[in-house]
Amino acid sequence: MPIELIPPEALPEETAPETPPEETPPEQTEITGETPAEEPVRRGRGRPAGSKNKAKATPTPRAAPQPVATPQPAPVEPPVEPPPPKPVVRRPRAPRKPPPVEEPESPPETPQSYRTRVQREYREIRTQQHLERRDRFSSMLNRFMH
Repeated sequence: MPIELIPPEALPEETAPETPPEETPPEQTEITGETPAEEPVRRGRGRPAGSKNKAKATPTPRAAPQPVATPQPAPVEPPVEPPPPKPVVRRPRAPRKPPPVEEPESPPETPQSYRTRVQREYREIRTQQHLERRDRFSSMLNRFMH
């Protein structure tokens, strides 16, 4: 939808009255008994701008009030003391250091540590076998000699 621009010269001139409308003088309104129609002025909230503080009127002193018969107050019961507050129980402090974690007996076995362990066990077995063989032969020799 195209927008058409109109030059300012082509706009119609508004006819606005340059002179204010004539007001009827107050004398004529009294004579004729007509009042001009006035719309009520709407006022905003708060004090109007430019207004000044006004002194408040002091109230006139009144006569002393007549004594009024007051009913007798109900008998007052002694105040009931509330039970004593419960003692405050504090939780024990958390330990500052975490408890020691139990370490496993040995670290996980690596291929190299596995080979080392197997070779050590093999040497121990061979040594034991040698000692047993030697003891056996020694005992046989001792039997023959003695």
